Amino acid sequence: MALLSTYPVIHPNKERVAIGIGAGIKDHDLDFSHQRPIFEAFTESMILKRLSPVTRKIYLQGFKRFLSHHTGSDINKLCYGELLIFVKEQALLMHPTKLKQTISAIKFYYERTRGGDKMFFPLAKDKRASLFTLYLPFYDLKELLNGIDSPGDKLLLFLVYHANFKLRDICRLPKEVDGIFEHQFRLPGNDERAKQYFQELVSECNNQYRLNTYLIENKGQAHSLSTLKRKVFRVLSHYRLADIYRKQYQQILKRTDYSVRTRAMYLNAFMKFLKHFNYKHPVFITDGDIRTYIALHRKNSSAHLNTMISSFKFFFDKVHKLPVSPQILVRPRNDLHVSEYFSESEMAAMLGTTDYLKHKLLLELRCISSLRQQEIQNLRLVDIDFKRNRLFLKATEGKRNRYSLFSQHLNDLLRTYLAVHKPKTFLFEGHRPGMKCSITNMSAIFKNMAKAAGIQRRGHKQMLRHSFTTQSPEGNKDIVYRQEMPLPGYESIKASERYTHFSGGALLNMKSPSGRPGVQTSFKANRNHSPP
Repeated sequence: MALLSTYPVIHPNKERVAIGIGAGIKDHDLDFSHQRPIFEAFTESMILKRLSPVTRKIYLQGFKRFLSHHTGSDINKLCYGELLIFVKEQALLMHPTKLKQTISAIKFYYERTRGGDKMFFPLAKDKRASLFTLYLPFYDLKELLNGIDSPGDKLLLFLVYHANFKLRDICRLPKEVDGIFEHQFRLPGNDERAKQYFQELVSECNNQYRLNTYLIENKGQAHSLSTLKRKVFRVLSHYRLADIYRKQYQQILKRTDYSVRTRAMYLNAFMKFLKHFNYKHPVFITDGDIRTYIALHRKNSSAHLNTMISSFKFFFDKVHKLPVSPQILVRPRNDLHVSEYFSESEMAAMLGTTDYLKHKLLLELRCISSLRQQEIQNLRLVDIDFKRNRLFLKATEGKRNRYSLFSQHLNDLLRTYLAVHKPKTFLFEGHRPGMKCSITNMSAIFKNMAKAAGIQRRGHKQMLRHSFTTQSPEGNKDIVYRQEMPLPGYESIKASERYTHFSGGALLNMKSPSGRPGVQTSFKANRNHSPP
């Protein structure tokens, strides 16, 4: 087949075709009349998937860009390789935003309108996290500088972290800098008190160091870029400025596509590592130091070690460009542990501790439907499909949407709850209508119910979820279960094998709990779906 990037010939007298069904676009100069059935199917699919009007408009524009390059082709017969060639060619011509919109439209048509397999276009380069100049407000910085005696070190930190000077500019700053923020540079915030503080530091440095030519000197000479960098690193290390490290790394992590939880775990692991070395700057930490630190934590769980090693790879390799030897960052074997869970009698006792409808429903959804706390928190009224007895669960872990089924008992319980409590937007709301119930509040409810039921052992929130996955194989009612559809909400069958330690791993003969008014099963969609 010919290359897919051939542009169509556009004649001025072509008929203008209305194709903006429900998308906010009325006309287009290109002639797509012969492809109108494709447009109608594409637009109808967007409406059925409940895309917002703005998203529909963006997707339709991207889809028109795609079709404009294939006016003489049957797009339903294009293979993945041909699509990839087209996308790679357009990556050199299109603006990145338009390219992303076009790719999203192509994926939507082939994956969701036509029901094809998921496609991935490997175009984007690896996102490299990099250091950038951290800006600290004047009073935040001044509080950090109060514990520093040297005016030269104070001045250097002021110039770097508040004035946001580039190091190459600091190297050449003259010792006489009166009016520098009025003519040559602009001070962020333009705070007069910050300018006055800067002038006081300059006077102290001139009086104490008897400067020759430059404001920041290296033995009477101008600093080179490398020597000034090392000086900044030594100042951070000497005064153990943990707040600067933390704020700098927080800003770097925010620019990545890591989840909030992953960012917090990486930051926490690396800050503990720096604290162990008295906040020495990473450029002064050797491979031997890293090896010693890892050896001290070998007795910890494999999850802890994996997080620690991942944080080292991120901060040393991607941020500081200081690759660590692969022989040092060796990942441990995964632990095979048995998860704790509540027995059926314990679950029944917990349900018997309260007559409050909201708390009963929370517990049953958490355990019997095997939902995560965040999934329950985000559950909206529009996500409940009473006709088919299923819940639409928006992506939490793994960025995958899924459905979960529930029994007729829960159907009745949900209807009664809605009639009594009348939530506005979310199924479980806090004191303010329309606002989500907090995770902390839900955890407190579960703990109080366990305590009231006389359960002595210390429970934790994940035990409720384990209770479904562990007890399910012991029931009597068969459920449809395939290897590619593991236990509810788990990515693979491997992730749920550890819950069957008592049943010999008989996952393929899995049965639902007997006599429990619970869910029959839960399944993960092959593709992301919109709410029912």
